[in-house]
Amino acid sequence: MPLSPDLRKKVASLLRDAATPLRKLAGDITAAPVTERVPKPVINIANLRSLLHHDNR
Repeated sequence: MPLSPDLRKKVASLLRDAATPLRKLAGDITAAPVTERVPKPVINIANLRSLLHHDNR
């Protein structure tokens, strides 16, 4: 089911809002000493956007 342009804008906005704390977390992880770093899963915003556009391909 294709998404309407308005709904796409809302989803993109939500993704941007969600990315902010993730970027802060990434900064906190990279700022930690090497001995304290624990691998964390990475959410790629570009991949999430491509999933939103998948129905229109």
